[in-house]
Amino acid sequence: MFMSRFFKYRLSIFIGLFFITQTQCKTSPSFPDTGETLYQITFSDNKNPPLTLNSYRPQSSYAAKLQDCAYSKTRKTPCLLNELPLIGQVTMRPSREDILARVASSHSWMAQNFEAALNAMPDDLLLYFRAVSAIIISADIRPSRYSPIAGAIYLDAAHLWLKTEEIQDLDKKQDSRAGNTVPFKFVKLWTYTKDNKRASSYSLSGTSNRTVEQIKYSLADLLYHELTHANDMAPPSIWPTLKTNQILFFQIATSAGQYGHMSQALKKLYPLQSSVLYNYAKVAHDPSSENKPTDDQLAMTAKDIGLAFNQDRATDDYAYYGFEDVAMLFGEVMMKMRFNVDRHFAFTSKPDKENPTGDDFIVGFGQKNRIYDPRIKERAKYIAQYLLPEASQDVIQFLNNNTQPEDMTVGDSWLKNLNITPAERTEQIDGSAFGFDFYPVLINKNNLH
Repeated sequence: MFMSRFFKYRLSIFIGLFFITQTQCKTSPSFPDTGETLYQITFSDNKNPPLTLNSYRPQSSYAAKLQDCAYSKTRKTPCLLNELPLIGQVTMRPSREDILARVASSHSWMAQNFEAALNAMPDDLLLYFRAVSAIIISADIRPSRYSPIAGAIYLDAAHLWLKTEEIQDLDKKQDSRAGNTVPFKFVKLWTYTKDNKRASSYSLSGTSNRTVEQIKYSLADLLYHELTHANDMAPPSIWPTLKTNQILFFQIATSAGQYGHMSQALKKLYPLQSSVLYNYAKVAHDPSSENKPTDDQLAMTAKDIGLAFNQDRATDDYAYYGFEDVAMLFGEVMMKMRFNVDRHFAFTSKPDKENPTGDDFIVGFGQKNRIYDPRIKERAKYIAQYLLPEASQDVIQFLNNNTQPEDMTVGDSWLKNLNITPAERTEQIDGSAFGFDFYPVLINKNNLH
């Protein structure tokens, strides 16, 4: 879930070149020629050419354009919107078939499983797809991400396997954000639970088949996150004004309102203010970061960073990185509102042992359903009206009907605080397994990831 540091850098360059073109040349903007294909720009962490995709609905009028416009090996300039428009430009009430007509995958089971999971999703999630042009699912995509150049979302197929034999089709490469093993004295953990059982299922291994019910929560979390990025960059308010004979990228770069895109507006109207967390995020959430931890950061304990975090109004420390604040916040709200899953978040001690279990991580700060914090509710209510106006009243009513987050017991273990069923207490905490008990100092969940 991701706009990589490299891509954010490129994005700023492209926008800068666009404004220079507009102000100095007074001509129609052209996409900067970097000598690279759009695939190389968007997927700078993948050194191999993209896999060949097949449209899930080959009879669709957009079938031939999905790979060319969203995952091309050779294209150097984005497609015009009359070649591959946003779904919201075609219909304001997309059906599941409208969405499936924009799906292309490297293996047929990926699209088939996506359809099965989509059928289990709430109807208002379909509306959220209006801000994208394509849904690309491929064995070589990791991490998942959104690209404002193509207007597409790219999904890691590890969220979608149902049969164990499907795992062999997945690329086992490590997430490009892995390996950022800064020697902090604490770690951040998070997970979703439902009815005292874990409700997440990302995995690159497995010995038992999975059901749609088992994969739908982690997939829904992923979709809400990536689609929030898409609706942040290309919100409903601009769809009627988009010119079909131009590319999307430059239009969304110049169509922001008074306060910019929603992620920018949130920073101006309801800003996060913790310098401790902003400085920490620069080090912890960027594998290619040139920022080195300070002595003060290396001396911080779970209690220290938890205190700074709790004084501010983010739901996750990843909110202090890039464009992630809006995506983290709105995704968590929708997951609770539509699926009634509980999100647990904590800063804990860092066990000095191999293969630690959840009993070895001692909580220094933690909460369940932090979205219920009154300071956070106001931020969520504000963004809902712009990102998904059809559901905004539901969001407001839902948040008004709930009171406070539930504090974890400091000094108790992560597993004891989760209060999950005994059968699920045996799992080790694994930095390579998204969505179980996630250890994101090693791998980060969502970068316009």
